[in-house]
Amino acid sequence: MNEETIEAIQASRYKAAFVLAGGGSSATQAILDHPGASRFVLDVQIPYSTEAMIDYLGYVPGSFCSEDTSKLLATKAYFIAKHKNPNNGVGIACTAAMATNRVRRGEDRAYVSIFTKEIKVCNRIDLKTEGRKNQEAELAQAIIDMLEGLLV
Repeated sequence: MNEETIEAIQASRYKAAFVLAGGGSSATQAILDHPGASRFVLDVQIPYSTEAMIDYLGYVPGSFCSEDTSKLLATKAYFIAKHKNPNNGVGIACTAAMATNRVRRGEDRAYVSIFTKEIKVCNRIDLKTEGRKNQEAELAQAIIDMLEGLLV
């Protein structure tokens, strides 16, 4: 990932809370690996298993990887960020269905939502690469690109 882009994201006026389920952790890791991450990152949650997601959401969603679930997670993340930084909180959420070693319905995809006081965006990302590691890298870059486009 481009270090200048990460620096610009960290130097933005925002403070972020992340909720990641099924993928996207590499984007957070790239931000955390860059010096000064605490300027931007407030909180990171990864309710990864089915049980953890149900506990985090408080109910069983119709689909764990969906626009609705991503938006709900971003809303929860936004309120965490807003509580800690009232004027410039940002909630970032990702739900992903990526390459796996079990049978799964649907295409390899992710939904990434970014919510601030002024911005409410949810993008579907159809993962084009093969293999989980490559898909994680593709998804992480898409998240970084969204953050750069919306916050910088």
